[in-house]
Amino acid sequence: MTTVSRLVRLVGVHPLYSLIMVNNGERGIVTSMTPGKLYQPVVTLIQDPDGKSYTPPIAVGLSDEAEEAGAQLWAHQGESQRMDD
Repeated sequence: MTTVSRLVRLVGVHPLYSLIMVNNGERGIVTSMTPGKLYQPVVTLIQDPDGKSYTPPIAVGLSDEAEEAGAQLWAHQGESQRMDD
């Protein structure tokens, strides 16, 4: 196992409290990780695609079903890297 693989297993692809963007333009914060599901974090959505705040924020889990439906997670810093890359 490489050092990078070990780091991903320990920290996850998107570390806790990372600012992310879902492919539909919603923005959120990674608020929880489930061991063994590092590519499927729990995200608290804080803004809709137009940048309007959700009040209250909405917690969603990015499960296999959500991934199949097209809910892909992207790094908010403008990176074009999918969660499963």
